[in-house]
Amino acid sequence: MSLFTPTQLFDAHKFTCAVCNKDIFDEKYFCQNCFNTLPFNNAKTCKLCGSKLVGENDYCAHCKPGRSFYEKAFSSFDYDGDIISLMYAFKYGNAKFLAEVFAKYMANTYLNADLKVDMVVAAPLSVKSLLKRGYNQSLLLAQSFCNLANLPLIKDNLIKIKDTVQQEKLNNYERRKSLMGAFALTEGKVFENKIIIVIDDVKTTGTTLNRIAKTLKKAKAKRVYGLTAVSSRDKTITGTKRR
Repeated sequence: MSLFTPTQLFDAHKFTCAVCNKDIFDEKYFCQNCFNTLPFNNAKTCKLCGSKLVGENDYCAHCKPGRSFYEKAFSSFDYDGDIISLMYAFKYGNAKFLAEVFAKYMANTYLNADLKVDMVVAAPLSVKSLLKRGYNQSLLLAQSFCNLANLPLIKDNLIKIKDTVQQEKLNNYERRKSLMGAFALTEGKVFENKIIIVIDDVKTTGTTLNRIAKTLKKAKAKRVYGLTAVSSRDKTITGTKRR
């Protein structure tokens, strides 16, 4: 697949497929051919983190029932095919409009999950990361998602106080260690006894979501769910025997 530049994508996305630039005449953001090849994460998934599963197991190698701070996570796409290039353009290539594309499918995933949620928060970036990138892609997703799902977005309360290495560069143990004490709340009472959904771009092991959920649970949140555009299976555990 040949990627557009962010400017080309922005100019074309209302009228052309986000993948192949073919003219489209509906609001799916993809032509029918590209839509048919999208790796939707709607087959068998881990009962906790929502990652795609192959085989008879109910949980992936990362997840153990009863040992997480979040109730369940959901993702719209598997990290495969054209979604890889689109997510890279969104996250690192300033293709901010793709928040609308991903959020549309995230809203469908949310509705199909039949959750009852009080409010939404976005996974935050550290000050250093925000200055470097210029935008928080998870916040863009959350804003578009909330417009579609008609849910309130709580901004500037959940913050990241610790700068960390990109999580995709770390193994599972390193992720858990690097994210210890990474998140905080400027004011926690707003989350008390509330059901919250955390929006992020990509979920791999669920460590970021789990640390955020722990922070929210300390503020007496009732339940915490996760919703990401993409769920990526961690390549550092390839070959691990799954339960």
